[in-house]
Amino acid sequence: TPLNAVIGLVDLMLTSDLRPDQQEDLDVVRSSAYALLSIINNILDFSKIEAGRLELERAPFSLETFLDEALKIMAMKAHSKGVELAWRLASDAPDRLIGDLTRLRQVLLNLVDNAIKFTAKGEVVITVRVHDRSDSQVVLRFLVADTGIGIDPGRQGRIFKAYDQGDPSVARRYGGTGLGLAVCAQLVKLMGGRIGVRSRPGQGSSFGFTAVFGRQPAEPPPAAPAELAGKRVLVVDDSDSARRIIGEALIRAGMAAEPADGAEQARVRLRSGGPLPELVLVDSDMPGTDGFALAAELRRDVPAVRVVMMLTFPQLKRKAECTALGVSATLVKPVGYRSLYDTLTRVLAAAVVPDVAAAAPAPAARPRRLRVLVAEDTAFNQKFILRLLERWGHEAVLVGDGRQAVDAYTGGTFDLVLMDVQMPEMDGLEAARAIRRIKGAGGGRTPIIAMTAHAVQGDRERCLESGMDAYLSKPIDMDALRQMIDRLLPPDAAAPDPDGEDARGAPDLLQAFGHDWGFFTEVVEVFRADHPNLLSTLRGALTSADGPVLMRAAHSLKGMLLNFQDEPAVAAALALEQMGRTGELSGAGPLIEDLAAGLARLDRDLSDLLARAPAGS
Repeated sequence: TPLNAVIGLVDLMLTSDLRPDQQEDLDVVRSSAYALLSIINNILDFSKIEAGRLELERAPFSLETFLDEALKIMAMKAHSKGVELAWRLASDAPDRLIGDLTRLRQVLLNLVDNAIKFTAKGEVVITVRVHDRSDSQVVLRFLVADTGIGIDPGRQGRIFKAYDQGDPSVARRYGGTGLGLAVCAQLVKLMGGRIGVRSRPGQGSSFGFTAVFGRQPAEPPPAAPAELAGKRVLVVDDSDSARRIIGEALIRAGMAAEPADGAEQARVRLRSGGPLPELVLVDSDMPGTDGFALAAELRRDVPAVRVVMMLTFPQLKRKAECTALGVSATLVKPVGYRSLYDTLTRVLAAAVVPDVAAAAPAPAARPRRLRVLVAEDTAFNQKFILRLLERWGHEAVLVGDGRQAVDAYTGGTFDLVLMDVQMPEMDGLEAARAIRRIKGAGGGRTPIIAMTAHAVQGDRERCLESGMDAYLSKPIDMDALRQMIDRLLPPDAAAPDPDGEDARGAPDLLQAFGHDWGFFTEVVEVFRADHPNLLSTLRGALTSADGPVLMRAAHSLKGMLLNFQDEPAVAAALALEQMGRTGELSGAGPLIEDLAAGLARLDRDLSDLLARAPAGS
């Protein structure tokens, strides 16, 4: 289309040498073009619905993963305004559903985006409950509640009509076409549900809708990690909703949750003489004494208590400060259930595991050299894993998909297989089954370790059922991988720790690289060489409406960014990957620009970190 040509030409011009003022002008043109593209896509969607030509897809998805990833994207906008964003999922809601994830995302994000836009202060809270259920279907109710400007009762009946925003003064102040809610209403109807609103001027609004989904074959509910049961947690957050939702999640895991609305209440609780909590969850952004000041106070006064900091997106750049303060771990708001449980489990485990490396010197003998088949479709991750294995003295053979892995395994001899689960041509699960069929009847069993990003409930079981022996989530934790290899293939003798320098005081990010500045520098160089081309590919794919190309480029960027723990950029890349997979690219333009900004920010942060590298590293 002509507009895609305009966007493509602007992107091309932005790659040339420009003065700063020209760069700013073209950025405005590009931003405006993407805004216009979004309006056109809304009009096209509405036209398709009116003509009866829009059909919903039916594909499996994880409800919890969808909510966590979708709302992480919206959190960037909310936090930049100082608005709290939180979500809760009813404990009886099934996780593994069948439906049109793209259209569900379109409806929910439109409502959340509006809620953030019309809320100057306060909060936006998303709640998902079961409305009705049967053995094969479930009806879910989604509620988006805000503390914004509200809607006059006389205008509430008009807002779901096309090109009607209810109040002309609102349209002038906040912009928009009045089509978004009309499209949402029609999509909800197609999903077998209804949409409505309750609101009072000056007191906020609550938009709710229902939708019907199929249910995947039943799986046993995940047991709460045993390490969490009975542990006491003090939750310090000035947001009533965030405090309550996190408390509910902790209680769901068998923990004892105590609330505090700020530093003063936390001090009173900790000085009360009662049993100290094992953990304190602290919101970073609180009035008066903020989370960083409170964390410093806690580490000084009650050093036995582990502190976990909950960061907003603007404060992610202060992660290194958290490390310096002695904070055990960080979480990004809005906090999802899985990340909460995984983080607390890891922190509690670190509190009780003795420092074996410090207690005894490493034996001088080196372990045996392993020949490892690595199946990974992302070039950056290939280089990362190759460098890691070489650093441990092993030989790596790299392949780019499951079919190549089966071919390589058939024609070679390997001690170990590292298998990415999500790959083109043939995925890791199918490849593992094929490998087990090849040599399943005789000889030694070659261990296969699964590697997957954004794991969902049941993934571990599916990996083991396919014939794999162990399971790791991305980004790959060096220590966890090394321990897993040693467990599956005990070394002839333990290897000396290759980390010679004193890594104390290094930021959290370096832990993923074994506090090896040389290794970290090499990986950063690969990142800087690869990401501009991938970003250019994303923009070109959007211009040509090429979903598969966009999906592959976003997938590669996601794998790259996971290693740098950049959660906002990972969320944007994941959303783009899903859009490319479905071919529904409306809304991809702004996400690409968010991702571009995130990559530029990460590049600056990496430069700052490298400037602190010890001399000679």
